[in-house]
Amino acid sequence: KANLNLLIEAINLVAESYVKDQGIFWVTKNLRKAKEDVIKEFPEISSFYVDNNGKVSILRASKETFDQKVPLALAKWIDLFVNKAPNLSRRDRVATIREMTDRIRKPLEGIGFYDLYTKVAKKVV
Repeated sequence: KANLNLLIEAINLVAESYVKDQGIFWVTKNLRKAKEDVIKEFPEISSFYVDNNGKVSILRASKETFDQKVPLALAKWIDLFVNKAPNLSRRDRVATIREMTDRIRKPLEGIGFYDLYTKVAKKVV
């Protein structure tokens, strides 16, 4: 459960990074769109919710929520969301995500998040 909360915090830090430039409406809309795309492959994330302030939370945590696929699903969700942002194609997505989540970098490294995200960004998984 601690890892799940950490991953949710990572999504929220990434989303928060776009609020200043893109606005809350853009962030909320695109978080929801990215979730809709990911949920087709990973129905396990159906219990995640995006509120009107662009914050991700989990409504109910079932046993499936802690499935091994969930970190991959959340990494893909982040990647799809980030890809919707204008002007990102000129930057390295992995470096961008590291910057946005720097406040929780050590725990994310500890659970292998950046390695997983790198694979997602490179379309290896």
